[in-house]
Amino acid sequence: MNKHNPDENHPHDPFNHYGKSKWQAEEVLREWYNKAPTERSLTIIRPTVIFGERNRGNVYNLLKQIAGGKFMMVGAGTNYKSMAYVGNIV
Repeated sequence: MNKHNPDENHPHDPFNHYGKSKWQAEEVLREWYNKAPTERSLTIIRPTVIFGERNRGNVYNLLKQIAGGKFMMVGAGTNYKSMAYVGNIV
């Protein structure tokens, strides 16, 4: 299974309770849509970490820690993380 480059046809494989609960919520929405697909529309997106104006989540806190000199690097600092700007999502 290619988990490094999944697309919309990638089989689901949640690895924790949070992921499983999100998948179950999507299933509820799919069932709702399938009851009247010609009368309803449904788009499910699974964005990565989102950052932007008015965001006070994890990315904001990370950047604030770095700017304030309070960030503690773990390891070599060579990890990559996908991020998306909120303006590209909505």
